[in-house]
Amino acid sequence: MNLRDKERRRAVRRIFLDTDLVDLGFGGVVFPEYEYDTQADLAMSWLAKGQSPSEVAARAAAFIERDWGVPVSDRKVQQLTQALALLRSKPEWQN
Repeated sequence: MNLRDKERRRAVRRIFLDTDLVDLGFGGVVFPEYEYDTQADLAMSWLAKGQSPSEVAARAAAFIERDWGVPVSDRKVQQLTQALALLRSKPEWQN
């Protein structure tokens, strides 16, 4: 993985941690920083393949619901969509 990809991965990972799709940090509970790494890696791949932030957020939520067995609220999916869209609009995200 080159430096640009590492920076992109770090940014997508941070978005997932900040969004905290299933509220792991609710009530001040600390959770491992690697908790969303699988979803962040998938999201980065999907974005690189041209999927829209809304498609990526919906897919990530569906994977979490299926794999973790917990619901992801529409509000969290919207937050993830907005954060991914903002990231994708930045010049450093462009090729």
